Amino acid sequence: MSCTAFWPSSSVTPWLTPRFTPAPVSQQVKKGFSHGATDEFGYKSVENIVTVYDLHATVLYLLGLDHERLTYYHNGLERRLTDVHGEVVKAILT
Repeated sequence: MSCTAFWPSSSVTPWLTPRFTPAPVSQQVKKGFSHGATDEFGYKSVENIVTVYDLHATVLYLLGLDHERLTYYHNGLERRLTDVHGEVVKAILT
């Protein structure tokens, strides 16, 4: 799996806003499938928006891990990678 993120500074052109491009190769992901849509300039997501937490939850699901039970210890607290927001994106799975 590869995931690329762009975090532009103020001097970078505006169309390079934060984007994530996951490429999980699995039997469980629909082939040749586009999920969601952007505005006419490709600047903002407008349909079927997937957050970073949802991306993490979906990748962990594909790896066979339960994202709600996977925790790590940080500053005296048990934390989840997907926080409380992550949901598996079932629409891209076969």
